[in-house]
Order: sequence, then C-alpha cells, then structure tokens
Amino acid sequence: MIKLLVFDFDGTLADSRKILFNLVKKEIKNSEYRISKAFVKGFGDKPLNGMLKMIGLSNNELNYYDKNIHKDFLKNAKKIKACKNLKSLKKIRIKKIVLSNSIHKFISIVLKNLGAEKYFDRILGADDFESKIQEFRKIIKIYNAKPREMAYVGDRV
Repeated sequence: MIKLLVFDFDGTLADSRKILFNLVKKEIKNSEYRISKAFVKGFGDKPLNGMLKMIGLSNNELNYYDKNIHKDFLKNAKKIKACKNLKSLKKIRIKKIVLSNSIHKFISIVLKNLGAEKYFDRILGADDFESKIQEFRKIIKIYNAKPREMAYVGDRV
C-alpha cells in the first residue's frame, strides 16, 4: 500500500520549465557562452546551478547568473500555469511531498498562486538538499515508510 507520494514540481505540478529556460537564454545571450544540445536535452535534471556549470561558467560567473536568473524567475512566478489535474490532488488523503530542483521559495509562491500550497505536507526545493537520492532516503526515514510504500510522480525517467 502506498503511504507517501513524492512529486517533482517542474513539468509535473507546474508548467515552469519553458519560462526558466527562456530566462537562462536571455541571461547568457550577450555573453561568450552558448547553450549546447546536451544542455537543452538535460535541462531540469539538475538544479539551475548544476545546469549552468554545463555551460562552462566560472564560479564567480555562476553565482552572478544564478542570482539574476532566480530573481527573474521569482518575478515570473505568477505566469506559471498548473499542469493538468493539479486540483485533483486535494482529494488524495495520504502524505504528499514536493521534491524539486527548483528553489523552495519559487515552488511555494507558485503553489500559493495556483491555490495548491495546502495540498502538500512538505516542500523541498534544491536549496534544501544536496541530492534527490539522499533526500529520498531521508524522507523514507522521516515518514517511517518502506521504499515500496512510496511513489514518485515526475515527468522524466
């Protein structure tokens, strides 16, 4: 029996990936850096900071771009639309957690704008953990669940 549902955010609960990708393109447009096919294909698989490393930014540049993109991303939170069936999660009576590579503040703002923040028992953004795998292990312990009692819902393998 499933006791715990863990949801990805971008592309699963909210349609935010396109906005974030466009913000990244806009931010690096006038720089010497280019977005590779590998970057496009893997976009969203890692936190933004990890994705920006793929472009080849130095640590100083990485902090600068990461900060600017996050600031713009927060400004665009109201533009984010819910993915299909978000409202149906309200009816599910087991523990629900969001575990995402987006930042916690952004997830919270978007869910609040969509009227869905109360659907989840916990929200974990990329700024709350080191790796999703490690965080899954912590979640299992915190909620005293066995791996077979937990389901992950996402839009990627």
